[in-house]
Amino acid sequence: MSNLQQVPANCASSLKFCYLMACNDANLEPLLSGLADEQLASALVGSTNQTNNKDAPNGRRRRLHRSTSAPAAPLQNSIPPPESNSAIRRPNTRKAVVFLAIYLGIGTICFYAVKSQIKGMKNDGILDGIIDSVYFCVVTMTAIGHGDLMPNSVLSKLLVCAFVLTGMALFALLVLAKAVDYLFNKHAVLIVKALHTYEIADLNGILNEIETSKVRYKCIKILISLPLLILVSAVFQVTIDKMDVVDAICCSCATITTLGCGDMSFSKSEGRIFAVYWILISCISLTLLFLYVAELNIERRLSSLVKRVLAYKTRHEDLETCVADV
Repeated sequence: MSNLQQVPANCASSLKFCYLMACNDANLEPLLSGLADEQLASALVGSTNQTNNKDAPNGRRRRLHRSTSAPAAPLQNSIPPPESNSAIRRPNTRKAVVFLAIYLGIGTICFYAVKSQIKGMKNDGILDGIIDSVYFCVVTMTAIGHGDLMPNSVLSKLLVCAFVLTGMALFALLVLAKAVDYLFNKHAVLIVKALHTYEIADLNGILNEIETSKVRYKCIKILISLPLLILVSAVFQVTIDKMDVVDAICCSCATITTLGCGDMSFSKSEGRIFAVYWILISCISLTLLFLYVAELNIERRLSSLVKRVLAYKTRHEDLETCVADV
């Protein structure tokens, strides 16, 4: 009897090669990092030693060893399922808030120092000047640019350029990079969870568990919150800034989409205090909507990938890798 027949057909290590080959068929690469790598290795590796006493030629006992580089795995039925909340490294919100506060604080000090070199609809008084500076920082940072406040000197224009470029760099480092890392780690955890569930459930149960994702509900919540944010802003502008209803709605839509309209903007100090918080909340909500839509599309693609991996038929060539020492 050949060596291949000595290897159990349900060898857990062969699942790893099924996954890799299915990824190659789909022109994809596994995106695993950090804790997800260890969980994947623990989920894929079988028992440490296997013996075959019946079919060994000449009555000799043949021992099948795992690779020494593989981590020690517990019993098959005692492998704990990966927890999505602990395995996925979520973005550090506190760190982002601290950087944002420092960034806005420095910008406010700089623009308040050159407030005489900024033209537009400014309010009198020290407190009003601080409010205008914070408002100008937020509007400039989010690339809205209403045009109600404009730099009017060489120094103020250079400050605006430096402020905008620095804000874009911070956004890329603190938001985009963390979002990509979050999506990749979720990809890894989903694959590990599917391979673990394969030991105790059938293919239909795995696919049903994957398809019942909560991402679609997150998208629905954000889609509901965006019109509410526009409505709240429109009501505030009609009440405080005495703006027409249509103009208030147009201004809110132009602000939340970072379009900006010079003729319609927050002019009073009360309105600009509200605008500082409202612009940050609305822009973050819009960014989360894009993130959840991307996450939803990725999960649909991963469902197809998991189906391909688990439906992959193990070949004799795949089982050869289970034999490390004959």
